[in-house]
Amino acid sequence: MAFRVEITEEAERDAHGILEWLISQQAGEAGMRWFQGLEKAISSLAAFPVRCPIAPENEASLSRYVIYSMDAGRMFTG
Repeated sequence: MAFRVEITEEAERDAHGILEWLISQQAGEAGMRWFQGLEKAISSLAAFPVRCPIAPENEASLSRYVIYSMDAGRMFTG
């Protein structure tokens, strides 16, 4: 079963802001690999979101959707 992953505008801006910063710091290929890893990790949530714990802010959310938190320590592996 595939899940729909919604990325907020704020998260999109933040990710691109980090990429711009990496480029400004001349991170080069390593910066691009980081950004591509981020995109891959996010897209993998559609297939297997329960690999991540439910985010603490989920309880306060009025949304009918579940909010998952990606563990930064495992985000870019495999």
